[in-house]
Amino acid sequence: MRLARFSRQSSTSIGRLEGARGGIGYGTDSEHGRWLTHSAMETERLRKIQQPTHLERLLEACITRSNLVPKDSYQIRDPEAVAAPLRRIALRAVEEGRVWACWACGPQQWIFTAEMPLALSRERGTPVLSIHRYGEDGLLTETGNWLVGPNGLWQRCAD
Repeated sequence: MRLARFSRQSSTSIGRLEGARGGIGYGTDSEHGRWLTHSAMETERLRKIQQPTHLERLLEACITRSNLVPKDSYQIRDPEAVAAPLRRIALRAVEEGRVWACWACGPQQWIFTAEMPLALSRERGTPVLSIHRYGEDGLLTETGNWLVGPNGLWQRCAD
C-alpha cells in the first residue's frame, strides 16, 4: 500500500500528491500534512460528494438525463406542494440521511430518494446513487443503482 503526503495547495482544490517512495497520487489537501493511502483519499473525496446539496444535484441530473420522468415534467421543491403520501416519504428519507426530489407532470407526482453507498462507489471508481422511485400513492415502484458511464450518460449499474 503506497502512502502519500499532501502538497501545499488551496483547501478546496485537488492537489497533486507525492508518495513516500516517489509515487504520485491525487487527493484533497483538507487535512494537510496527514499521510493517507489512496483508498483513504478516495473515501474522503466520496464523503464530500455525499453532502446533501451535492447529492441533490446528482439526483436531479440523473432524473432529468435518464428520462425517469416525462419530458414536460417539472420539479416540485416546496415540500408543502408535495402530495401527502409523498411528503411522508420525503420526511422519512431525510431522517434516514437520504435526499429526495419530487417531480410532477399534470396531476401525477413521483418522488425519488437517493443515497450514495460508499463501498459501491469506491468499487466502481465513481459516485453511485442508490435510487428509490415512488408513485403518487406512496408505493415503491422502482429501485436501482445508477452511475455516470464513460460516455457521460447516467446508466443503471449492472449488478
